[in-house]
Amino acid sequence: MRRFIGLWKRLYLEPDPVIGLPAADAEVLRGRYLVEGPGHCGECHTPRDRLMGLERDRWLAGAPDPEGEGRVPNLTPHPDGLADWSGADIEYFLESGVDPDFDVVGGAMVEVQENLARLPAADREAIAAYLKAVPAVNSEAAHPTN
Repeated sequence: MRRFIGLWKRLYLEPDPVIGLPAADAEVLRGRYLVEGPGHCGECHTPRDRLMGLERDRWLAGAPDPEGEGRVPNLTPHPDGLADWSGADIEYFLESGVDPDFDVVGGAMVEVQENLARLPAADREAIAAYLKAVPAVNSEAAHPTN
């Protein structure tokens, strides 16, 4: 089992950021750190392959809900994701749990949102800036129906 885990780590664990963003400002880079690091948003919001590794080319495009029903939303600036959300909309959602359509967060995301609400406003702003800077990925392309 340990050898399998070692092989899995070689296949999937990389020290480099998932999204390069070479021209990003300090706020976006801070958001990248928070989302890709301690926030580990991709763990739920990114589809996985057959060996349960994250599909990095579909980063944050949404995925099947690990609780068993529905989907975890697309967080990219694609029309089926956050394209219509402003940075302020994202920040407000992270703080309050209410989206621009006045829907409220539910499921396992409730605890996540409650913890995000405790972050300093500057960190929520950085997360929003990063989410607006990542490449747009279509959820349907990330989750083909068979």
